[in-house]
Amino acid sequence: MIRSLQIQSHVPTRVVVGVPGRPDRRLTVNRARTERYDRARTSLAATSSEDAREIPSSTRAPDSLTVDEARRELERLNEELAHHDRSYYNDGEGVISDSEYDSLRARYLAIERLHPSAARALGASARVGATPDDQSGLEKIAHATPMRSLGNAFDIAQVEAFVNRVEKAHGEIGVELCAEPKVDGASASLRYENGVLAYAASRGDGEMGEDVTRHLVSARGVPTRLKAPYPAVLEIRGEVHVAEEDFRRVNAERAATGVRVFKNARNAAAGAMRLLNAEDNQMPLRFLAYGWGAAGETDADANAPWVTQSEFLSSFLPSQGFDAVPVLGVTSTVEGLMETYEALEIARPSMPYEIDGVVYKVNSVALQQTLGADARQPRWAIAHKFTAMSAVTTLRAIEIQVGRTGALTPVGLLDPVDIGGACIQRATLHNFDEIGRKRLKVGAQVMVERAGDVIPRVVSLAGEDLAEAAAYPEDALPLPEWLPPSKCPDCGASVVRAPLSASKNAMGTIVRCTGGLKCPSQSMERLLHFCSRDALDIRGLARATLETLHREGVVKTPADIFTLERRFGPDSGETVPTWWRYTGVKNSKGEVKEGSDGLKASAVKLFQAIELRRRGVPLHRFIYALGIPNIGAHTAKVLATHYVSLDAFRKASMAAAKGGSTSLAYGALTHIDGVGPVLAQSLVDFWGEPANASIVSEIIANGVVVLDAAESSKPSSTRQPPAAPLSSATSAASTKPAEYSAPGANLTGAKILFTGTVDGYPRETVHRLIESASAEVVSSLSSKTTCVLAGSGAGPAKLAKASALGVPIIDAADFILALDRGEPVSIPPRQD
Repeated sequence: MIRSLQIQSHVPTRVVVGVPGRPDRRLTVNRARTERYDRARTSLAATSSEDAREIPSSTRAPDSLTVDEARRELERLNEELAHHDRSYYNDGEGVISDSEYDSLRARYLAIERLHPSAARALGASARVGATPDDQSGLEKIAHATPMRSLGNAFDIAQVEAFVNRVEKAHGEIGVELCAEPKVDGASASLRYENGVLAYAASRGDGEMGEDVTRHLVSARGVPTRLKAPYPAVLEIRGEVHVAEEDFRRVNAERAATGVRVFKNARNAAAGAMRLLNAEDNQMPLRFLAYGWGAAGETDADANAPWVTQSEFLSSFLPSQGFDAVPVLGVTSTVEGLMETYEALEIARPSMPYEIDGVVYKVNSVALQQTLGADARQPRWAIAHKFTAMSAVTTLRAIEIQVGRTGALTPVGLLDPVDIGGACIQRATLHNFDEIGRKRLKVGAQVMVERAGDVIPRVVSLAGEDLAEAAAYPEDALPLPEWLPPSKCPDCGASVVRAPLSASKNAMGTIVRCTGGLKCPSQSMERLLHFCSRDALDIRGLARATLETLHREGVVKTPADIFTLERRFGPDSGETVPTWWRYTGVKNSKGEVKEGSDGLKASAVKLFQAIELRRRGVPLHRFIYALGIPNIGAHTAKVLATHYVSLDAFRKASMAAAKGGSTSLAYGALTHIDGVGPVLAQSLVDFWGEPANASIVSEIIANGVVVLDAAESSKPSSTRQPPAAPLSSATSAASTKPAEYSAPGANLTGAKILFTGTVDGYPRETVHRLIESASAEVVSSLSSKTTCVLAGSGAGPAKLAKASALGVPIIDAADFILALDRGEPVSIPPRQD
């Protein structure tokens, strides 16, 4: 009977470990600790596996799967891992904990080893990080040599297997290994050419990263010049991180001013590196070097001037002004590696930065080069991850949270328990299927784990309750705790089970509220989606503005957006909210001067943008804006093309909702090319909820014109012109006729140079829109350039040269927006 995993030390061993700032500190090591922990976890896993009744392929042992089942499971895991990779590396926001991610990857690799014919050539086992997306606007940079990931070990057996592979490849026992801490940050590479920092790049997908030079040039541990001697070309790899003291200080300052705080230091570092404007960063970044890429006369050379990993870390890097990860020890035995691992695990809470394990590397550089690497990771290194901290407590209640997308997530309320210095009272239960599979019940003893040492989760039943659950009869009725509610606890709307995605490999099911547009827990994200670029594209309603309007109760549903001017415009007679009103200029008598407390220009522009969109919304954009689960921009176009009008689309969906899945109306939905049962059910769930249909009616009642598909595809000249001139630069030009002007945005022959950035439009998208208008994107300015599109942060030198050459300068934001909407654009003639 397992009551606790807090093991007491019996035969402590002492070992010296290098800890920054305390190189001689001696740490007590408990050799028995991890062994007993592993035995306890193994026992629990074995017991849990015996009580499974109907086990889907997603939870069955890899060796029990057929080839077809293995192929489907690998596709599912590959899709899920790719999703988490994008969230972690591109968004800087991990959706699941490190330990949960590691479990998914370990399952993928196990199935792939047993069923190699079922695996994809470029699946998860070959993928490193995530390909940089276009959202940040940062330039892409190719690494001279790939930035690979590391393989993981989770117990001593896997460490031993790694050492055995190295010794077998080398043909000799007793290979020297260097141990160093695994810093939990964001990987980056610094490139030096002839001793001068050329640029810094994020890891990206290992082959291509993003230019983060501006973010790291002033970071601690990043010298801009090296001291001779040095290789002509040198790539230094390391971890960008935020020190614990800096993280706590900045988070406290953000909390005091009402700004959203960061969840952890790793997210803060990753987020700071993706800021388009490096000056916006509040977190002091630091760089800890741990390796190198190209080193020699050219990119192809690997002639490092150091002969061992430990020499590189302890001698070369400090001599050049880098901060390096400390050498924990150099040893040729597994026992020596475990001593450093156990010592660092004890020292972990006192480290000045976050760590999540120990990295073991072959010490000899020559042997590293001989061993080489596979597509994803080097064969001469492995990361030994720390185990998540656990404890046993009592599950007192289950609370249901409604997420921003309507997902209902059960959360366990626990008797307070200390795990790793934190008092844990709540833990995620993931979903109702998991509650049933683990056979959890209120009042039972449960094992709680700080997964990734951050997010608490209930792992399983514990002790006598675990043994009791194993004896449940096969035909036992489900406990109430295992069943989701039939109504949303926030808005009372119906609750449905739906796949996580419309893919054939959908990763299980999710319990979701159908309240959509009216559910309080979903309303903020629904509003953001409604106003987003691919939806209604209402400029001026960015997240910060919408959050203010939502928090103050001014905008609760999308319909409220179209009443703003009526409620708060110049002729409303109502008190205008303070964030839209000038505070007023007082005269010498302390009286507010007449007209000095009116609407801000930003409010007036917002009302104009809303009015412009009210005049005509293409049907496909409106369908997408509704945020119906699984209905993306492409599917919205398919539906708009099929139904032509909003009225026809709404009637067909509501008829299917009323008739059910066996009705002719439902069958008609599934016969639309590209619409299967999952998408059809999403439409039925949305339109079957009266609150959603009511809000759509309110939007139309507020004067919003939804253009029929045929009408919205007509040339732009037949529709309303823009409410204002494209830009001050355009309107300030001479009254001569435009050199290029076309209602359909046909700019054949124009040579356009784009400089700066446009919010919401990555550079690649801007280039594509220009080229779609038959114009040519040029990279250099000359007398042949037709115009310069100047965005935010446009280069002053380019603008000065354009003025000198008489090349028209046009505001990029308005011009690109018009191109995207298919609206008229014009370029004034040159001022020769």
